[in-house]
Amino acid sequence: MTKANVAMSCHVCKTGTLKAVEGYERFPQVTSDCKIWRGKNRLCVCPSCGSVQKMMSPAWKKSAEKIYSAYTIYHQSNGVEQAVFDKHSGAAFTRSGRILEF
Repeated sequence: MTKANVAMSCHVCKTGTLKAVEGYERFPQVTSDCKIWRGKNRLCVCPSCGSVQKMMSPAWKKSAEKIYSAYTIYHQSNGVEQAVFDKHSGAAFTRSGRILEF
């Protein structure tokens, strides 16, 4: 998979020029609320720290605005957040609550 340089610094380490993953825009994409997205955003990798990230271009900003203007949190479960279970006790917790604990 060939990668082209993108004139943008890394969001994480702030160094280097990102490398775009060529052909990524041809793959199906899914939004964080589990809906199919047909955007043409670019996926990049930082050669310095290895972080994978989206290129925050005007097209990406427009896509994000469209996605979040129609965002429906937990729509597949009627608004109930996904449960995660403690591996020792079996107790159920909300996923976001567990993330905040960590």
